Amino acid sequence: MEPEIQNAQIRNNYLLFYVVAIISLCLKIVLDSIFVLADRSPASFGLISSTILAISFVTGLFIARFVQISTLILQHRAGNSGKLILDGAGRIILITLIVLLAGSLLLVIFTDNNTSYGMFESIILNIVGATFLYVAIESIFFIYFALQIRRHEKTKKFSRILAFGTLVIYVLVLLGKYAQDTNNPLAGISAFILCILLLLTIGRTKWIALLTKQEKKKLVWLSALGFFVFTFFSVQCFTESATAYSRPIEFFLSGSATIVGVSMMFCAIYTARLFFPALVALPTASAVDRRNSEVSSLTHLNKIIAETIDFDMLIENLTQRALEVSRATGAWCELYPSSGERTIASYKFINQDQIDWLYSYSAFDQLIGQTTVTTLIESFDEDKNLAPIASFPKPIARSLIIVPLYEGLSKIGALIVLNTQSFGFENDDLNVLSSFGDNISVALKNARLIRESISHERIQQEIQVARQIQDKLLPQKIPTISGYDIAPYSLPATEVGGDYYDLITLRDGKVAIFMGDVSGKGVPAAFYMAELKGVVLALAQEVRGARDFLCKINATLFGNIEKQTYITLSCVVIEPNSPKISLARAGHMPFLVKQHGGVSVVTPRGLGVGLAKPEIFDALLEEYFLDLEVGDACFLFTDGLSERQNLQDKDFGYEPILDVLRSPSAESAKTIIKEVMKSVEYHAGTCAQHDDMTCLAFIYRGNGAINQIKSLPPNDRTSVDESENV
Repeated sequence: MEPEIQNAQIRNNYLLFYVVAIISLCLKIVLDSIFVLADRSPASFGLISSTILAISFVTGLFIARFVQISTLILQHRAGNSGKLILDGAGRIILITLIVLLAGSLLLVIFTDNNTSYGMFESIILNIVGATFLYVAIESIFFIYFALQIRRHEKTKKFSRILAFGTLVIYVLVLLGKYAQDTNNPLAGISAFILCILLLLTIGRTKWIALLTKQEKKKLVWLSALGFFVFTFFSVQCFTESATAYSRPIEFFLSGSATIVGVSMMFCAIYTARLFFPALVALPTASAVDRRNSEVSSLTHLNKIIAETIDFDMLIENLTQRALEVSRATGAWCELYPSSGERTIASYKFINQDQIDWLYSYSAFDQLIGQTTVTTLIESFDEDKNLAPIASFPKPIARSLIIVPLYEGLSKIGALIVLNTQSFGFENDDLNVLSSFGDNISVALKNARLIRESISHERIQQEIQVARQIQDKLLPQKIPTISGYDIAPYSLPATEVGGDYYDLITLRDGKVAIFMGDVSGKGVPAAFYMAELKGVVLALAQEVRGARDFLCKINATLFGNIEKQTYITLSCVVIEPNSPKISLARAGHMPFLVKQHGGVSVVTPRGLGVGLAKPEIFDALLEEYFLDLEVGDACFLFTDGLSERQNLQDKDFGYEPILDVLRSPSAESAKTIIKEVMKSVEYHAGTCAQHDDMTCLAFIYRGNGAINQIKSLPPNDRTSVDESENV
């Protein structure tokens, strides 16, 4: 069942019983008025009818209030029980006072002491009697509510005994009335026993100590007032005189004055039980309030620390809470940035001019600057260096607490709280503010770690974007060059690098193969690689060979890249169906060549791109020309491959690659790549890769042969899965 539907049903149920109670009251008033006027109806019939209606009124009202109070108990069991009991006591005392005053006024004005009643008097007596019974029911449920929200293991059993005992007293009183026994000791003894049992049911009242000073004061005067009001009402209910309040109650329902008297007696005992602990706890109320404020401030501060990494908010809350918990007259928080200048991050009940005035005293400035632990200055008057600050008629401060703030081992600021009174702070203030400082130090460390984590995550995202850009700059497919078999391979390290390879078709139909490496790592290297790609594409229609291509690249990039950055670059120019190739190297790794049945390391002279002016670069750059035979091969690579290390820090080197080129199994470019990478993995073992590894192999197949390149393994970052004819 939905909670809203269930609550609506409960509300409708108790409203129904209220309606029954009101209708019963109205019918009883009308019926009693008729019987009084007629004066001829049988007394027994009138008494029975009136009694049934009175019982219906009491029963309806009792059930309605029981449903309401039971719902409230379920809602407030986890709440502040002290505050709830205090509010309930104030409400029931106010209701009782109003009913007593209004009832007394009505009885005095509209009734007399005669035993015979007129119609108007019967109406007044019914209304007053019903109202007194309503107060009794409210009092009973106030006691019930208070006992249930402060229950203990025997509360349930004792509550049932109290209810049953009250019913027994009512029966005993009725029997005594019908037997005309005016001296019935059983009812009195039962009432006394129930009072003792009520004291046991109330149990401990430790919750009173947790009330604030204002709440304890309120509880003292409320419980004192309630005790006298309830005692007076109870005595009046047990009095047999015609002027007592028992008269309208008995008129409304015979024997019910005892029930009202017992309920008032219970309330008197309960309020007396609250009065003495509240009175005893009152002298220590200020200390309890202080402790509660400290705990509340620490809790709030910890919540702020847990929920935010905003440094400014932390400092603002720290200053405010420090001011409140220490009851200071002013506070500020200052920070010491790396520039060394003091900055005021937050201040309360003091302004910047006043703070500057305090710092105009060198003794105050030195005190704040040299304090490394939380320090209390109890009185400026007793310190000759600080006494001038307190010598004015209305000084800014006569006592203060300094709380240094740390991030790790570095002092990054201080919290200062002031009081215009000497000895305005206590050691408790020192301890609490010291805890504030410790919490803020932890919060600052957490905030720094979270900022670093966010920054690291952002950098990783940027690196991922750069990696995607870099991948797109590398060839997505290679051309099918008649007479040649070509296969590239690229395996990046964990971070973005500057490895570059490309195949560019020149104006005369030849193809330039590039293999390069930008100095450095990370995003800058990747962006320089992108710049190199653009330059290569722009110059492709203007060059006539490998050396000419590298010279024009250097002339374009020199002076346009940072001085500490350079690019090593190799270039091979091949012509479809032709065995003649040209090689040039701008400071890059050598070419590994299989030619005429042997293998060699070809290292043309040359500087890295961007290291020298064009005239120097061009003069040093050397170009090689080779004439291949069918089956001859060339292998280009970056230093990430040859310098791949194992667990013994030994480089992979050139020899394993030359061994692969010598092998008869090196029948295709793809096989060469596969065997070289297998050797690299065997050499490295479990040692992590720290640099991109890029390589390219090509084999001359002879005039008319077609390169059949297939997709690279799926774990390669750069793969070739399509081909196009040149």
